[in-house]
Amino acid sequence: MNATNPKSAENALSITPLQEAEVATVSALAQRIWPVAYGDILSPAQLDNLLTTIYSHDNLHREMAGGHRFWLAHWDTVPVGFVSGYQEAALLWLRKLYVLPDHQGRGIGQALLATLCAAFPAAREVRLFVNRENVAAQRFYTRAGFLPVEEVNVQMGDYHFIDLVFSKALA
Repeated sequence: MNATNPKSAENALSITPLQEAEVATVSALAQRIWPVAYGDILSPAQLDNLLTTIYSHDNLHREMAGGHRFWLAHWDTVPVGFVSGYQEAALLWLRKLYVLPDHQGRGIGQALLATLCAAFPAAREVRLFVNRENVAAQRFYTRAGFLPVEEVNVQMGDYHFIDLVFSKALA
């Protein structure tokens, strides 16, 4: 089976709940994805600082202990993406959704999004933050049925950004 050929098998994609021992995989994926996703938005120093802060093993373990749930996507046996979120009352917050650039366009992001939403059946709305400059992510979420509902100032690590909050009603 060829992991780069999406037609190599119908069941090439698998999504499983992240185990505590797999946080290093999420960190490694983020190290490969973020420079492509944010390379035109963030400086190298910002990228390094945020990756070190957000994707440290300690921070990911803290998030999991605090109620964030994570899933890992594999194409064949290769980890290619992840999603995380948590619920507050009837609101589901999508916190992280990333797919390796060379695996985008295969429906992996949509499958991760569907997995997250299905895991929180009591949620009536899903919301997320997207950097105002991240046009590719905005297109992805718009195609998935999300609408921007507000613009907010956000602090990540030592940096301030302007993000758009996207929302989608859930059935």
